[in-house]
Amino acid sequence: ALETLAAAGDLMQVARANGCSIGAAAGLYFRLGERLSFATLATGAQNLPRDGQWPTQAALALQDDLASLQADLLASALRAAGPDGASHPDAVLARWSEQRKLALVRADRILKEDLPTGGALDLAMLSVATTELRSLV
Repeated sequence: ALETLAAAGDLMQVARANGCSIGAAAGLYFRLGERLSFATLATGAQNLPRDGQWPTQAALALQDDLASLQADLLASALRAAGPDGASHPDAVLARWSEQRKLALVRADRILKEDLPTGGALDLAMLSVATTELRSLV
């Protein structure tokens, strides 16, 4: 529920800009988030050490960047959906994924193979993953 509340502003803005309902945008937003491991990345960013001004600012900036990136990816997927396509989020995600097949292979390698599972993520890992995801916009 907290994740939905945090995303509400981005969802409303992206839905309005792309002429679709907030419900349709939300369905796609969360499917994209699941597909691209945003919960793992956001948790990693939240758990970064905050032992000084610079590490704290870096962690907060990364959290903001991840939120912005997920909204940008949603807008990208909605553009791929075309008119009235957002009401079928699975089909939209499949079409969007097909258009970015090679970039998704690279992103999947980083997200599913290179990042440690169950271990702590550091700033370097999260920065590389975020940069790779940015190539999908």
